[in-house]
Amino acid sequence: MKRFSFISIVCLSILAGCDPWVPVEGEFTSSAHNFIVEMPQNWKRYNPEKEGIVFTRDGLSLEFIRISRMATEKALPHAKRKFSAGMLQEEAAELIIQDMRANPNMKNQRIVENMPDRLGGHNGFKIVYTYRTKGGLKKKGIIYGLLQEPWCYQLTYEAAQRHYFAKELPDFARVKASFRLLQAP
Repeated sequence: MKRFSFISIVCLSILAGCDPWVPVEGEFTSSAHNFIVEMPQNWKRYNPEKEGIVFTRDGLSLEFIRISRMATEKALPHAKRKFSAGMLQEEAAELIIQDMRANPNMKNQRIVENMPDRLGGHNGFKIVYTYRTKGGLKKKGIIYGLLQEPWCYQLTYEAAQRHYFAKELPDFARVKASFRLLQAP
């Protein structure tokens, strides 16, 4: 019995050390997602790189920055539609908005802004939105997007609208300004 307890304690100690959140500061490169950014101090990233990279400072429910790319032939998760060949940046933005509106976890959605913008030195789009979570928390977000066949890149900042959105917005602006593709598609 004592041996089992010792082994259990050792295993739990090892597992407790496997924190999926890794501190990040300065230049961050993701070869898997073909981008490089400059991350501010005191942010952490989530280790697994499946759908994209997620960074937070105080926790996902308070604020996050997500950098992702999606193959244009893959359907968006909620709208179940795909990007089409030759689609304009504005059309890609509208498709992302349709996907957001079809998301059952986003209540009382409002698109504050939908306009052309630049991302990584390329023509793209900017979407500013608000919504309420199922628990009633009001969130605000910004998506900078770039449709570059065969990928759609998205740089997203989302935070609790009260206090956190404005607090971390300057950090997000620096991340956006530093965003670059490693290779042109």
